[in-house]
Amino acid sequence: MRSCRGVLRIFLAGLVMAGGFAWGDSSGTIRGIIHDPQHRPITDARVTVESAASKWSETIQSKGNGEFEADDLPPGNYKVTVNAAGFLPLAQQIEVTPSKGPILHFQLELEIGRAHV
Repeated sequence: MRSCRGVLRIFLAGLVMAGGFAWGDSSGTIRGIIHDPQHRPITDARVTVESAASKWSETIQSKGNGEFEADDLPPGNYKVTVNAAGFLPLAQQIEVTPSKGPILHFQLELEIGRAHV
């Protein structure tokens, strides 16, 4: 009887540990870098991340090195749109999964023919 309890405890402990791995963090991240045609980083670009499955969206700013990051995203398809003053907007589609986090590259093109005051 005592050995059955010991085996049961070990079995239950194993289930708890395995459950922790199975129910681990299921969120994903979108990372990227934004630069101009000469590969200089673009600071303070507006990055909008929109879910394809719902009306959810989040807007963030690129850092001084042109990088941006959106964390804790549920798995699914997203549209990432970048806007910066003096440049044409650019968008990319991406699938977010918990296991992969590719780095998106946005090379923005200069807005030609528009007067800036």
